[in-house]
Amino acid sequence: MSDATINQIIKVIEWLAMPLVYFILLLLFLFVFVKPFFAYLFDPKRVHLSNALDKQQKSTFSQQRLNELVEGDDLIIDPEHDDIPDILTDEEKIARLSQADPERAGQLIKQWLNHDPDQKGQQ
Repeated sequence: MSDATINQIIKVIEWLAMPLVYFILLLLFLFVFVKPFFAYLFDPKRVHLSNALDKQQKSTFSQQRLNELVEGDDLIIDPEHDDIPDILTDEEKIARLSQADPERAGQLIKQWLNHDPDQKGQQ
């Protein structure tokens, strides 16, 4: 073979080698940097913990907002309209109703004691 053909073969090999080198460098970049980043980003344990933390923070925030908006002494109960807040327990509802209108509370207790479960259709 002549020197011209050898030089031409070397140029073709160099021309083909550069894309191969770039491809290998791209693969190394993907496997060294991108793959671990996405593995961390979409790790099921991390995602679950992040969701649980978000729910806890939302719950804490909503409880704080509720405490800011509604304080125990600021609740006004109108026994005629039954607007007793749902956040109160049954005992607290009964206590507040009896304090607000003792006569109405007595009537409700009498009705409850005299109520016959078989007479639901008659009322």
